[in-house]
Amino acid sequence: MAIMEPLKRTVYKYEKDGEAREFIIQEKDYGEMIVFDIFFGDIFLFTVSQEGAVIFSDWEAAGKPPVNMDEDTLREMCRYISNQKT
Repeated sequence: MAIMEPLKRTVYKYEKDGEAREFIIQEKDYGEMIVFDIFFGDIFLFTVSQEGAVIFSDWEAAGKPPVNMDEDTLREMCRYISNQKT
């Protein structure tokens, strides 16, 4: 079993059509893989790989995310994460 080490926590601010949102990005190191958990406030949304691919979302079974996030926001956030250097 891999032991997770929390790394840095970043606030990602995104504005579209005059509406500003803040997401929390929690970087975690599992030894063989670094991942980024994305939160909106205290609501977990999904986990993104270091390459910027969504690898887990708790709400997939429910059929919809708990927070409305358009494809542009998701794409920008994944691009931001894939450009981060640990």
